[in-house]
Amino acid sequence: MLDGGTWTQLKKTEYDYDSRGNRILRASYEWNEATQQWVGDFKKVEYIYDDNDNRTSLIEFDWNTDTQQWQPTRRGSGGYGEILLDELIIPDYRYDIFMIYANTNQTYGESHNWDEANQTWVLTFRSEYHYSSVITAVENINTSHLHIFPNPTNNLINFDIENPTSTTITIHDVQGKYISTQHLQDKRLSVGHFNSGIYFYQLSHNGEMYSGKFIVK
Repeated sequence: MLDGGTWTQLKKTEYDYDSRGNRILRASYEWNEATQQWVGDFKKVEYIYDDNDNRTSLIEFDWNTDTQQWQPTRRGSGGYGEILLDELIIPDYRYDIFMIYANTNQTYGESHNWDEANQTWVLTFRSEYHYSSVITAVENINTSHLHIFPNPTNNLINFDIENPTSTTITIHDVQGKYISTQHLQDKRLSVGHFNSGIYFYQLSHNGEMYSGKFIVK
């Protein structure tokens, strides 16, 4: 920052990289004018990679104003297998669409929070990824939503489409686990045997693909 014609320290971000060019550290600081020292600002993140340069872990830190040190808050980790597909279509729980993931071989992902009282990591979330050995591509994905009702439901879902006899629908749960693929009969899908939760569908109709989600009560 320019102050009275001279530059004064305000903020800085530190980066560090391993010998293969992978970023292993990012830390942000701001200048404390009263103490004339750098103190943590926003977050510090440490990254860990395997021998194939897959990022297998990251640890996030927040600045502890009492100890004036970085304190771990969250750890994310993942494992990788030998499967490598050019294109995968799996549901993304953040959106009402199916996302395309390219060149991935991740087999699981985990998130942990730091328990300061017990000085240990506590598992808060785990996801597993299962891939088909057949590489497929889907053309003409239509991200516009079909009108489906009722939603939420506890028995049947109706799809507002014409000529449903040639329509197939594939269902995944919120974790991305494959549930079923079936022909849509009479514009209806029976979900009364599904467990309660959020499900994602991918529907093939007249050469186009539609995707969305529904909730089973």
